[in-house]
Amino acid sequence: MLIYKNQAGSSDPAIFAQYDYDGGGNRVSKLVRTGTAQNPVYERTIYIDGIFEYCKLENGTTYEKNYVHVMDDKSRIAMVRVGTQFPDDIDDAVTYNLEDQIGSST
Repeated sequence: MLIYKNQAGSSDPAIFAQYDYDGGGNRVSKLVRTGTAQNPVYERTIYIDGIFEYCKLENGTTYEKNYVHVMDDKSRIAMVRVGTQFPDDIDDAVTYNLEDQIGSST
């Protein structure tokens, strides 16, 4: 488990993030809390076998979406979002991953 927080003095942290990993060092979940103590916003992501993500955002209203990672025999070639976009998201329903000859991508 790894925890990150941005906190001034003894006040509640402005950002709190918790990451959980399996025995092989692969991330299995992420929890991020932003907002204030009176109006928190929680975003939870569960990672399954490196090919599927479940995301949930709660800020008074609950939003849910999934990502399916489309793989070829060696790497990810696309991510497909299933479900509605979260408010303030800029991602497309399908995002393609283009790599060069040495496997780098931007």
